[in-house]
Amino acid sequence: MDANKLKVLQDINYTIRKTCGNCEHAFLNTRDTKGIVDFGLCTIQFYNHEKHTNSKRELSINEYGYCSKHKWEYNTKNVLHGFAELMEK
Repeated sequence: MDANKLKVLQDINYTIRKTCGNCEHAFLNTRDTKGIVDFGLCTIQFYNHEKHTNSKRELSINEYGYCSKHKWEYNTKNVLHGFAELMEK
């Protein structure tokens, strides 16, 4: 990444945040024609769905959400290229 660009990004505290969208535990719906996903399922969190069946279900999630069990998806650094150094710890 260009050193001047990196400096500006660091000066403004630019950060690639942990979200369901970049978590290895998320299974997100297919992107629509506008490239939007929004919702999917967490593959490690479950609940008993009381409203319809009272059966065990994977937790519905939003791609912009976050939980303490986040684990960076294995390919995130490759996808981010030079921005990877700005990933949230």
